[in-house]
Amino acid sequence: MKKKPILKKQMNRQYYYLFGLSAILMLLAFCLESPQRLLDGMITILISPSQLFTDYMQIASVGSTLLNVAIMLLINIYSYKKLEIPVNGTVIGSLGMLAGFSFFGKNLFNSIPFMLGVWIYAKVTKQNYRNYVIVGLFGSALGPLVSFLAFGGTLPSGWSILVAYALGIFIGFILPQLSTQYLGFHQGFSLYNVGFTAGIVGMVVLGFLNAFEIEVETKTLANTESPLILYGILIGLCVVLLATSFYLHFKKKEKYHFKLLLKLSGRLPSDFVEMTNLATVTFNMSIMGLILLGYVMINGGQLNGPIVGSIIGAMSFGAFGNQVKNTVPVLVGIMIGCYLTGVDVASTSALVAAIFGTTLAPVSGYYGPLAGVIAGFVHITLVSHVVVMHGGLNLYNNGFAGGFVAAVLVPIFEIFEGIRQDINERKAEG
Repeated sequence: MKKKPILKKQMNRQYYYLFGLSAILMLLAFCLESPQRLLDGMITILISPSQLFTDYMQIASVGSTLLNVAIMLLINIYSYKKLEIPVNGTVIGSLGMLAGFSFFGKNLFNSIPFMLGVWIYAKVTKQNYRNYVIVGLFGSALGPLVSFLAFGGTLPSGWSILVAYALGIFIGFILPQLSTQYLGFHQGFSLYNVGFTAGIVGMVVLGFLNAFEIEVETKTLANTESPLILYGILIGLCVVLLATSFYLHFKKKEKYHFKLLLKLSGRLPSDFVEMTNLATVTFNMSIMGLILLGYVMINGGQLNGPIVGSIIGAMSFGAFGNQVKNTVPVLVGIMIGCYLTGVDVASTSALVAAIFGTTLAPVSGYYGPLAGVIAGFVHITLVSHVVVMHGGLNLYNNGFAGGFVAAVLVPIFEIFEGIRQDINERKAEG
């Protein structure tokens, strides 16, 4: 019984650390811009249709975007803490995705209905809400659907918000069951499982909208400039994570388990925090961030909201499936695919596809680096085509595409894996 207060105290410290990171972003927002400009920018963000890609820095400002990120993080961190959810890989991954997509698509207005829907599901099925709150957070991938219906001008103004929220709540209600069912489709080889689920839901909803002659156009509103502060945010985050790792290792005596980490395939569910420890995970996340930033710079890309958000989101999965050994082959495959198919490797869409294409890292981790290269190559050829299936209403487009890529390739890789094992058995038998 003595350990319980100690564990709770440790959890509180971890949440205070997360609160601190969010507070720094909020402070930075107020240092960059006046309160009036921040307010005006936040209003612009909240009433934006927010379809993929809508760079909040482009339609509003850098400061208001950072404020949006900070607000989203603070509310959800408080929710996790209140529910006493341990800080594990799932929590870190979900908060990282939330922060990332709050740069381009997620805001408080379009995220609330999904959380409400999941909460109602938990109440109706008489289950603990804390078991599903993360599904609700990931489910806000369909936030653009709510924003588009509310502010896209396709519905009567008196009904648009009501209809948007009702649909969002209903989707949140069915997400827990759907996400569980669709996990089997890709067998855990795509890290962004709810992204695949959201893509299916978005595809169905788009079909209904088109049936009623409501057209949804995919748009790309991305900042063409590359403010230096964005480099500072990413590099600063990596440095903070690295410093945290050193603190946990040297001060808290947490041993590094890099050899074990690199042996983990990343196949869902792979909670690296539970499998190793926070010292190892924070170091891994830092390295992941630097690798992804390096990928952008090597290919001549410019930092904007979608790219910065993608890097933050993907590096957070350094706690839940991504590590250097299983991620780099996928990036190599995507880069090869871009050059061979004539895709502009430096474009925002290609860079976001590469960064989030690391959802297929478990394929590389399980079947080897060559399989990862092949998965990355197939992913870049598919990802631009599946976005029309949901009209940009699903922010996790790469999770949607990755689910299909894994579903197609994994059975093929299984055939060759079986042949390889058979050959090895025959050699062993002499």
